[in-house]
Amino acid sequence: LHGKMQQLRMILVRCFATRPISRFYKSVDVMPVDLNRFSIRLDQRPLKTPKGRILTVDSEPLALCIAVEWSSQRANVVDLARMHLTTLCFTAIDNPNQLTNGQVVDDLLKHLESDTIFFINDQLPELGQMQRDKWGPIIQWATHRFGVSLATPSVTMFPPTLAANSVATMRQYFLSRNWCWLLGCKFAVDSLNSVLLTLAACEHRLDVTEAVDLATLERQFQTNRWGRIEWAHDLEEQELRCRVSAGLLFAKFACLE
Repeated sequence: LHGKMQQLRMILVRCFATRPISRFYKSVDVMPVDLNRFSIRLDQRPLKTPKGRILTVDSEPLALCIAVEWSSQRANVVDLARMHLTTLCFTAIDNPNQLTNGQVVDDLLKHLESDTIFFINDQLPELGQMQRDKWGPIIQWATHRFGVSLATPSVTMFPPTLAANSVATMRQYFLSRNWCWLLGCKFAVDSLNSVLLTLAACEHRLDVTEAVDLATLERQFQTNRWGRIEWAHDLEEQELRCRVSAGLLFAKFACLE
């Protein structure tokens, strides 16, 4: 019983600790586990998830990216909050909330119904026109790419009602994807507040910078008008790009054991 309580304590500390973790390793390496799997070694010890599972991935590029996250940490601290690929891997392997693919898909469909690019700011006509001009082509692209009927950008404060057959089509599209793709996609969607911009980036209709710029049109408009606090706004934009990039990379490369 004592051993189980100690293990539970370690899991809780690793999952929920609010203080930064001190850097406890010197070297970081990627090691093949077999022909198709790779692990990350910290001082030759395998990296483990908060629940104590050895982290292995079926993608060498992803393993190398995770290794870079660990090797780039400062000498005295490990900042997991900024290690997005690592935390995505932990979530995918441990699944702390015991989610199913279907539950993640349901969440994505809810986000789709309230997608940022469906809503126009009618208080500032110049901004509203910019949003129509920039967001309209993405909605048109998604309509043709997925064969669905989507709302056009409007000034309503209420989310549009999507046709049942369109929802069913998008559900089938999401359900055809694997667990890791869904988690990576959801991470990017939560960052951009837009399913359509995320899908456009996944399908190479947009690059990450374009997707972030389209998701933050109103903030850009306001800063162009009133000025920007360079260090603050630059850091926010950089962090948003990092989060979206991590989600897209994880969706593309992740296949975990």
